[in-house]
Amino acid sequence: MKYLILCFAMLISLSSCKKEELESKLPPETTTGKNTAGFIVDGKTVVLPSNGISSVPGSGTQSGLSIRTEPNFSSPIDSRYFTLEISNIKSKRVHSAYIRIHEYPYEPKKYIFGKKQGDLYADGPNYPQMMVIVSGNDLETEWYYSNDNSGNVTFTRIDTIQKIYSGTFESTLYHRFDSNKTMKISQGRFDIKQN
Repeated sequence: MKYLILCFAMLISLSSCKKEELESKLPPETTTGKNTAGFIVDGKTVVLPSNGISSVPGSGTQSGLSIRTEPNFSSPIDSRYFTLEISNIKSKRVHSAYIRIHEYPYEPKKYIFGKKQGDLYADGPNYPQMMVIVSGNDLETEWYYSNDNSGNVTFTRIDTIQKIYSGTFESTLYHRFDSNKTMKISQGRFDIKQN
């Protein structure tokens, strides 16, 4: 019996060490525009490259972290979409996370993800959604989508004067062809100063 208790205690200890090791690789949760981002996916840490830029042959220079705002043509003229892109573009196994909000976030707020219905945001609908694309030189590209109430993004700072956007996110995403195949995103964080 003592042997079983000892084995169980060791298992819990190893699990705790693994979690702490993963979390220690993530950038701290800051709100000062440090241009950092990262998340844990299925037990692996995905962190934005330290300089956030990668030159990809044949496709110019790409940023691993960006925010875009685009006109929302189905809403009033001053309404805009908000898109956050985070990608570990220098890795052999690239995880590109896209968070799309159907409105421009003007103040700290929590958004619950809905069901993503297509590869393009134009495929609709107009509510918060998340998508992760996994790719690499020797990998078949896979797409994972958010589902109703499958996660959220919480903005902790929005400064439209200094253009700083900070927050956290988490979600369970579903493979676009096989809903039984999931991807768990946890401990997501970003702190961006937009150019």
